[in-house]
Amino acid sequence: MQYTDNMSKAIQLLKYGNSKLLEEKFQEAIDYYSKTVGLLPKCTSAYYNRGIAKSRLNDFIGAIEDFKIVLSQNPSHINASYNSAINKIELNDYKSALSDFSRIIAIMPDSQYAYNNRGTCYRNLGNYKDAIEDYTIAISLDNNYSNAYNNRGECKQKMGRYQSAIDDFTKAIEVNPENANAFRNRGDTKHFLYQYNHGCSDWKKAEMLGDKEVKKLIDANCR
Repeated sequence: MQYTDNMSKAIQLLKYGNSKLLEEKFQEAIDYYSKTVGLLPKCTSAYYNRGIAKSRLNDFIGAIEDFKIVLSQNPSHINASYNSAINKIELNDYKSALSDFSRIIAIMPDSQYAYNNRGTCYRNLGNYKDAIEDYTIAISLDNNYSNAYNNRGECKQKMGRYQSAIDDFTKAIEVNPENANAFRNRGDTKHFLYQYNHGCSDWKKAEMLGDKEVKKLIDANCR
């Protein structure tokens, strides 16, 4: 009887938590999910959604802990694996995130997002060659993936392949004209090639799109 009562209360608390999550009231959602698992410790969805809410509040360590619980209860929960890896990137734990994305890719070889994120791990570890390979696969899976073009361009820029990098940034902008990072990066690369006027034009566009940090470059280098 008590188990049935706990189950009913837990389901109601879970619904409240889900409602708060949709309203983006993340701390309230966390509180409801915590009460849910207090009554129903095996409620995988409560742990998973609490992890999502914690992530949105930048509690990346707490989110990873919740996703770990989910995976202990359901090792095949691919979304928990994916979000755990994303939070590890936020913590600059690129080696662990890379391993996670490799496992995800083995299960979901058609996931452009997994390839893009693994590429980001390689890039931040200084392995630009493997990063470019992953970004290229992501693009082959979705040729309108603006961020993958931009990310691949960043790697090429680091390798001194400036014109090829500009081509990728340009493609990222063609696909998504509001990609501020691509404008910023193309502006940087054009300055490396002494194309100052064109570079300043890109920086100013990035600023218009919300890149606040680029203003320092504009003030120091552009008329």
